[in-house]
Parts: sequence; structure tokens; C-alpha cells
Amino acid sequence: MRLFSVTLLAALTAWSPLALATQSAERLTPLPRACEEALALSALPLRLREQASVYALTDQGFELTRRSDGPFTCIVERNHARSIIP
Repeated sequence: MRLFSVTLLAALTAWSPLALATQSAERLTPLPRACEEALALSALPLRLREQASVYALTDQGFELTRRSDGPFTCIVERNHARSIIP
């Protein structure tokens, strides 16, 4: 049972939106860094944005562009090359 759980977790992690977007990052066009961060942060209420870390798409894939000690992390999800979702 434990082996099944570990295998299932590994499969689900490999198919997560972040993993899929990172694997196909070479086909995606990054937004300017300031736009990417602003769009990612727009998912949070204004009062929580200062406490958030941000991952942004770069030419090398997703990178941590803003580090925070707060409990929130923001990223722009891309389901496909023409889609951006904060």
C-alpha cells in the first residue's frame, strides 16, 4: 500500500500545473518581469501582497523572483502557451 501511495504521489506531482509549465517553458514567451510579478500578485488581496513570494517565468523556466518570509507564494499558471492565470 505504501509503494502505491508513493507512486501515485510521484505521478500526480509530475503532472501538476507547475511541473507541466516548467517542462514546456521553452515554448512559452515570458512577460516582462514586472508584469509577471504584478499579475501573479493580483491573485491576493492588497493587504497580503507584501507577505508573498513570487515565481516568474524566465527564459530558463520558473524562478523565484521575489522572496518573502510570509506564508504566500504566487505564480502565473499557464495551461497552454496562450493562457495566463494568476
